[in-house]
Amino acid sequence: MAGRKGKVRRIKSGPRAGSSRHSERDGESDGISFPRSQDHFERFNRLIDLELEDEMSAVEERLRKWGRERLVENGITLFELEGRNDGWLFGERIIKLFTRSETLPHHRFRHGDIVILSRKNPLKEKVIEGTVLSRSRKFIRIVVKEQPAKIRSDTWRLDRGANRVAHDRMAGALEALFSEESSTLLRELIYGQVRDMESSSSRSANLGGIQKRLIAQANHPGNLNSSQSKAFANAMEFRLSLIQGP
Repeated sequence: MAGRKGKVRRIKSGPRAGSSRHSERDGESDGISFPRSQDHFERFNRLIDLELEDEMSAVEERLRKWGRERLVENGITLFELEGRNDGWLFGERIIKLFTRSETLPHHRFRHGDIVILSRKNPLKEKVIEGTVLSRSRKFIRIVVKEQPAKIRSDTWRLDRGANRVAHDRMAGALEALFSEESSTLLRELIYGQVRDMESSSSRSANLGGIQKRLIAQANHPGNLNSSQSKAFANAMEFRLSLIQGP
């Protein structure tokens, strides 16, 4: 076709991994990779908010539908408690709750649990939220942000509430990840901003001489059980490992 002028079509190179167009067809995340960190932040913030709302709805439904006997049997409510101020913790009031008998009834309150303090009915009163600080056979100590009025008068009721602490920690972790200005390998893996997730996550990290010692240690787990040994070995072998706690 000599002498004919053809049209030149320039073939553009594809977007680099992690760019705003990588793995992106219509400008939105596919739920696995997140070309924009804002997408990841908004998606998971929405999910943890939904989880908290669901847990709060379950607590409210339980308070509305369960009778006193069922609440006591399940160990999630204590009735007729007496209260005393018991010091301060970083500016927040510590309350000690106990009964007139020698020991507390059966309950499932643990350190760190979110609790609801009320007089008779938490659905009809202004309640105070707190966190279990410690417990013994005879009393429970909780931390509250506001001083309950007339703590020594009458009796109190304690219910287990929704776990806001876990929600707040997850929200804080998402905020920290999102606000990190400099990109890191871990951040790129979490956002899925790599061309091949499996290959990238399974590639060994370059930790120098310490890596050989850690891998050797993984073969001699000591007091770890089988699942703990496997988790430790995987963490030493792969660049990204997800371990279920605690």
